[in-house]
Amino acid sequence: MNKRTWRRLGAPIMGLALLAATTEVEGAEGPDGRRGVPRISVAELKKGLDAGEMIAVDVRSVKAFRAGHIPGAVSVAAKGPRHYVEELKASGKTIVTYCA
Repeated sequence: MNKRTWRRLGAPIMGLALLAATTEVEGAEGPDGRRGVPRISVAELKKGLDAGEMIAVDVRSVKAFRAGHIPGAVSVAAKGPRHYVEELKASGKTIVTYCA
């Protein structure tokens, strides 16, 4: 991905939440104080995607996904995230969900 793409997508993905592939991450806290939802930076996401270690999962509507998304991201809006859980876990990659 080039710098222009990352600049354009930087703001929408600043609120990324990392979802561990199999279990909650102990001690991690989300923006609302809930445990088990650590955050990563855009730079960390880019590094992980470029290395093939992460998979970006877009949880927005199909319309929003079509309007623009992280290159290579998977949309789960059509069938819902539960439909894709086993497939995503089987990838062996760190699953990163995003919205906004």
